[in-house]
Amino acid sequence: MDVRETVRELVELDCAHGAAGIADLALRRFAQARRGATRELRQVTAELGEVCGWLLFDSERHREARWVNRAALAIADLPMRWFILSNQAQASVHIGLNREGLRIADDMLATDLPHRVAALFRVRRARALAALGASGEAEREFARARSAFLDGVGARDPSWTWWINERELSWHEGMMRAERGRGIEELADSYEAGDSNPRSRFVYGAHLVEALARVRSREAARVAGEVIPFMGVIGSVRAERALRRSGLWK
Repeated sequence: MDVRETVRELVELDCAHGAAGIADLALRRFAQARRGATRELRQVTAELGEVCGWLLFDSERHREARWVNRAALAIADLPMRWFILSNQAQASVHIGLNREGLRIADDMLATDLPHRVAALFRVRRARALAALGASGEAEREFARARSAFLDGVGARDPSWTWWINERELSWHEGMMRAERGRGIEELADSYEAGDSNPRSRFVYGAHLVEALARVRSREAARVAGEVIPFMGVIGSVRAERALRRSGLWK
């Protein structure tokens, strides 16, 4: 098995079709790669673990995702550890383990992180604080995340940070504010921005519908009409559940 090619193929399939249909394949490939991982293949195997853990997270298979993340961390170099731990921090908050997500972010921010990685962990910290009800502190932390982002890409930033962009920040800002019935503008900006792959369009749209429905906006039904056709086509259980929580899809 060409592990690097497997990583590339899984990422392409996720962007086009979502995680649910390929999570089991990713799990099998990661187990196979771990068994045959030589010293030279440890880092690309850890990268495969990161992808696998993310696919399981988006499929709402959190116990398996945590196991994969731990296994990948055991063989990852420092930049890949940052990636995996940032994913776990987001996943922890997603399933209500807010203090765990905060602890992961705090632990990482206590180390010497490059610009974009620091911005990402500040986003994770802000999301955890918002989920814990500390909205003022969350807003201040998110402002620090934006400041770190505006510092640009540093020489030590790993290549995987390419996706940490303005659209990603806006979405997380909206999700942070949605904890208290706000964030519509930021979520809408992320959804309406161009050049989105189908999976991202579904995830952004479903969470926008949920936020609109929470404040009883008439726009919820309109956006739901655009997003519902993705159901059964794009395999993001995370997005499906957000859409169901809105009450506009049963």
